[in-house]
Amino acid sequence: MKQFIIHICVIALWLDATVPAETCVENCIIRCNSLSGAHVCLRCSDTASSYVHALSSTAVPAASEQLTPELFTRGRTHEYTGKYLEAISMPLGGIGGGNVQTNGKAQLQSWQIFNNYDPLTLPNTFFAVRVALGGGRTIMRALQTEQVGPFAAMDSLTFRGEYPFGWFDFKDASLPVDIRLETFSPLIPMNAKDSAIPCALFNMSVKNSSNEPVDVSFLASQQNGVGYRTPANRIGWGPANLPGINDRIFPSYGANLNRIIRQQHMTALHMTANSSRNVVVVDMTLAVVAEEVTGTASWKNLEDLIRDFTDDGEISGPRKMGPTPKGETLNGALACRMTIAPGATKTVTFLLTWYFPNGSTTRAPNATDRQSNWFKMSRMYCNWWLDSLDVAGYLQENLNRITNQTRAYHDAFYETNLPYWLLDRISSQTACLRSQTCFWDKDGYFGGWEGCLSTKGCCKGNCSHVWHYVQAHARLFPSIGRKDGRAIFLLSEPSRRYPNAPLYVEDCLRWTMR
Repeated sequence: MKQFIIHICVIALWLDATVPAETCVENCIIRCNSLSGAHVCLRCSDTASSYVHALSSTAVPAASEQLTPELFTRGRTHEYTGKYLEAISMPLGGIGGGNVQTNGKAQLQSWQIFNNYDPLTLPNTFFAVRVALGGGRTIMRALQTEQVGPFAAMDSLTFRGEYPFGWFDFKDASLPVDIRLETFSPLIPMNAKDSAIPCALFNMSVKNSSNEPVDVSFLASQQNGVGYRTPANRIGWGPANLPGINDRIFPSYGANLNRIIRQQHMTALHMTANSSRNVVVVDMTLAVVAEEVTGTASWKNLEDLIRDFTDDGEISGPRKMGPTPKGETLNGALACRMTIAPGATKTVTFLLTWYFPNGSTTRAPNATDRQSNWFKMSRMYCNWWLDSLDVAGYLQENLNRITNQTRAYHDAFYETNLPYWLLDRISSQTACLRSQTCFWDKDGYFGGWEGCLSTKGCCKGNCSHVWHYVQAHARLFPSIGRKDGRAIFLLSEPSRRYPNAPLYVEDCLRWTMR
């Protein structure tokens, strides 16, 4: 582990030395992170995107000015509040298998699991909490800082991120409990399979700060997004200007079905569609690992949902619903109820899994054989699981091992004596593996775009002027690094040059043999 950290740190410091210094709103010196677009203030250890900082170009300071004591101070993990939460967007998902991004309001704001690149927002998808007080009084809150219809928002929150983990601590003066949401996806070095699980995990923890037992229920509402397709006439260069989903209505929806399925220690909302367009299985699953769970396969409006949930902290409704008419889908929900003793803390885990193996991109209609090597179909995770319900079952059976191994990677990395700002900059780069920049196809091909536009990937070919310098994926997952090296040979031109950069085969061989 020490050797691994030293290698990555040297690379990170080299990158830091190659980009210009700029000034943040506090007039501190910051440096642009060219890989993620984030900015790190070297004085206050603040990290935010460019639109949060008022940046003004300045000359690179002299070496004596750069090597200030703040650079080497251990510091602490930064807690984001207020306007700096606007810059938070944390991707959750498996390697090359799509992602869901949670923002600084604790919303699941951007969905890119449907082989889409546009930042889709699924309506009616949120977490909520019900706390029963003495005298029959109850308090309902959406677990986010933005109201959802009749579900009032939390007063505030703080976010702390040490990738692959993110922690939201909610604050609300009306609640006698402390609520924390921990969210992550598996990231286990040397275990590419478990790190590629198409999933997001949400650990809801409640601490009873009062002197009396408290009844607490968590609600997870989810729209069945099976069938979503980015409108074809909007795919191109430039910003996305796409029509959103209107409640449960969207042109490519239809024939959607929901089922409540109970398995040992787990209850799942399984979401599918019987569309003739789906030549392979496509589905998604929301599940909760707990005993006292209720759910509904369909709810129509938020007013009825909150009324049902307020009554007793449970959800009633049909266990099966669908298929829906053309252009329409379903909303479903799960609820978990628990009683928490004074001073005690309880945690419940929600799982979100998906299975959309339609392909990472489409084959170019006039592609040559060499170009065809880039355009692949299906997903690597299809080799390991049959559908999203199978994925959820695997997660539930291996939940403790997967969680503990992911936490072991995090702890080993963050328990060094390196400054937190540097650890954050290094660890956050692995988030790219879960973005649409990367895809991992069923035949084992690992591809990386140069970047992503609003509606598609940009610049195919694992271009060496970007990917030749990337080290984290190969050092954490050598099997993927070898696949990336193999792509160099597959896509080499007859002139022995690699597309998009003057990199020769001999250079590729030396790189892959390291």
